[in-house]
Amino acid sequence: MTVIEFAEKRLEEESGYNLDDARYWAAYLDGARAQKREDEEAKGHD
Repeated sequence: MTVIEFAEKRLEEESGYNLDDARYWAAYLDGARAQKREDEEAKGHD
């Protein structure tokens, strides 16, 4: 399971119960996805 998959799972689990935790996981996912894009772009510029 990737970090993004884990965060998606946690977001889904928390979204019905704890809004603060859901916001945390949503922000975490945004950052993880942005980092993945940066990493993929960097690979293309080697």
